Amino acid sequence: MIGKKLTRARISLTTANKARKVLVISIESDEYSGFHQGAGEAVLADLIALDIPKYRLILIDEIETSLHPRAQRRLIRDLAEICRLQQIQIIVTTHSSYVLEELPLEARIQVLNTVNNKQVMPGISAQFAVTKMDEEAYPEVDIYVEDEEAKIRVE
Repeated sequence: MIGKKLTRARISLTTANKARKVLVISIESDEYSGFHQGAGEAVLADLIALDIPKYRLILIDEIETSLHPRAQRRLIRDLAEICRLQQIQIIVTTHSSYVLEELPLEARIQVLNTVNNKQVMPGISAQFAVTKMDEEAYPEVDIYVEDEEAKIRVE
């Protein structure tokens, strides 16, 4: 359903369990219930359907779980707009560079566990964060040199 325009959303009850609420969304003339959505789409729909009062603090762990990269980016943009309108704050944890790239530098903090304590690093780049979480390096810049001696000095 990524890239399609949502035209309507409503909550419905199931016949199997009267207490179970299911989100039903309409895209053009087609309707899809939560039973026909992927896990990420279902969680996303439940999150967007929440009625969050003004001036609240919301915590979301691993916000990217089961979401396509495009959906991750869109979710962060939509949540930023909800924060502005509802005057709320949202704190998320993530392992996703897609989520990090949508956030301004001042909204990014990485907490590193060291032997004796925790180190808080504000304003990190997505590449730095992913490098710290992975076995691979994701450089922020590429440096080219003319010869082996310069290469040794740079490394």
